Amino acid sequence: FIGLSPDHPISLQLAKKKKSYNDIKLLAQTHYNLAITYAKLGLFDQASQESKHAYNLIPNQEYRELIHLINKKVATK
Repeated sequence: FIGLSPDHPISLQLAKKKKSYNDIKLLAQTHYNLAITYAKLGLFDQASQESKHAYNLIPNQEYRELIHLINKKVATK
């Protein structure tokens, strides 16, 4: 990958599972969508797990914000 060192977690994951970056992005988006669905159903523990899976795959701002929103909701329960 351009810009990723060989020891970067994403590079290691791709090498280990022979997945392309697009595969990882799609998987992260799926976890993100599941997190939103669980949150809408009031299943915040599952939503939290899914949002963390998404962020661990692709650590971006959008996924981090979702984790914070879910954690806020859990705290006000």
